Amino acid sequence: QILKKMSIANEIADAQEFGYEFRVRDLLSCIWILLLQEAYPIVNKKKIKSSVETDRIKAMISYIRSNYPYKISVEDIAASVNISERVCYRCFMRNIGMTPVEYLLQCRIRSAEDLLVGTNKSITEIATMVGFNNSSYFGKAFQASVHCSPKEYRKRYLAETNT
Repeated sequence: QILKKMSIANEIADAQEFGYEFRVRDLLSCIWILLLQEAYPIVNKKKIKSSVETDRIKAMISYIRSNYPYKISVEDIAASVNISERVCYRCFMRNIGMTPVEYLLQCRIRSAEDLLVGTNKSITEIATMVGFNNSSYFGKAFQASVHCSPKEYRKRYLAETNT
């Protein structure tokens, strides 16, 4: 059907009779409708797949939020939903625009921000509590993400709450 309509459209375009542009446009619209009808099952399958992917990303995010204080790897995150590391990376990039490692780091930093302003614990204690084994690396990662050191962050928050 599509090929037949394309052939007719070609003949009409070659003949260039009065109003041929509208007849060609009408045939091309019919071709698009036929193509969309053919593609519908494929598009519909993709939606089902994306809901599976949505469930996966939710489960992986939940796993990270529950386990961020511990040493976890991309392999652990992927295993939490029974997928490969490669599929895990793709899932994170498609859905959140960052890698699982970047998401884990952000989760740790956000938790550290809460602890810095909500507790009197030392920065080293907080670093350990949120999953950093090295307080120096914690300071660098925090600085890169929040654009100030953990100490400055706490000081700014205390200054804001006292005014």
